[in-house]
Amino acid sequence: MSKYVKSFLALVLIVTFSIPAGFSQGAAEENETFKIVFNEPFTRPHTLAEAANRFKELVEERSEGRIEVDVHYGGVLGTSREALEAVQVGTQTMVDAATAPIVAFEPSFGVLNLPYLFSSRDQWYGVLDGELGQDLLSRLEDKGFVGLAYLENGVRHVTNNIRPIHKWEDLKGIKIRLMQNQVFISTFEAFGCLTTTTPWGELYAALQQHVVDAQENPVSNIQNAKLYEVQKYLSLTGHTYDPNIYFINKKFFDSLPGDLQQVLKDTAYDVAVWQRNQAMEAEGRILEDLGDYMTINDVSAGEIARFRDACQSVYSDQARTIGEDVVNAWVEAVK
Repeated sequence: MSKYVKSFLALVLIVTFSIPAGFSQGAAEENETFKIVFNEPFTRPHTLAEAANRFKELVEERSEGRIEVDVHYGGVLGTSREALEAVQVGTQTMVDAATAPIVAFEPSFGVLNLPYLFSSRDQWYGVLDGELGQDLLSRLEDKGFVGLAYLENGVRHVTNNIRPIHKWEDLKGIKIRLMQNQVFISTFEAFGCLTTTTPWGELYAALQQHVVDAQENPVSNIQNAKLYEVQKYLSLTGHTYDPNIYFINKKFFDSLPGDLQQVLKDTAYDVAVWQRNQAMEAEGRILEDLGDYMTINDVSAGEIARFRDACQSVYSDQARTIGEDVVNAWVEAVK
């Protein structure tokens, strides 16, 4: 080989290895598209379902089409627990999850269900969006989830077919359906209820057939599931605030370019703030509508204080599962 050919080959190698590493890869990534399969448990016009639709529209717009969001409404891809399991292994990408099934993956999330922990929505949002709320989300990362934002399912109240609930003693002996969540079960056992964990999809029939007497939910869920058709009394016990949380598969999230990760984070938060306002505004309208079908009663501030006192044992009992450090930190934060 002549010295001229050798010189030419050496020059080619120098030029080749002088090209910045990842140049061609970066160009490919810029045009790469991603798809999110999103399990939304509610149907429109529930504010959480409307939020899922808004999330889809904004993510697709802000990512300039690099992310497609395929929303499946009404939990057609499975219950919250099933959807969380699917997101964990990556067969689904994202879920709008209730807190009760999240506890099965990370017990510390039970702190969100403690009775009468919060006294106002502003207090609730402040803690959830602050350091404690974000720390809670991070506890699921080693289990395969990234928590994006806290939305609002609402303030939970009691309905039943026996009598209006004005004081906690009125709940004694009533058979109430609860979510499969030990904090809820312990709370209503403290009020003297008989508890059952009838699946949500079977609740309407169970109430209609008097298999159970009562249930507890935010008013939006009561309206959405038409429980007013099979329940006489709605008592505004306000025993807990109920967030829903956006979780996305961690491997999928980590595979995204940094700018698209930020799009998802920012959009989830923006949608959460929007949805919270929508939920708060809708609550008054829903109560008016439910008043056409049910007898609705407030519970006085004095009796709410008695409700709180009656279930204080739940805090110490559940701290063993949730974590005493977590319970103490949240109790201190809301003081």
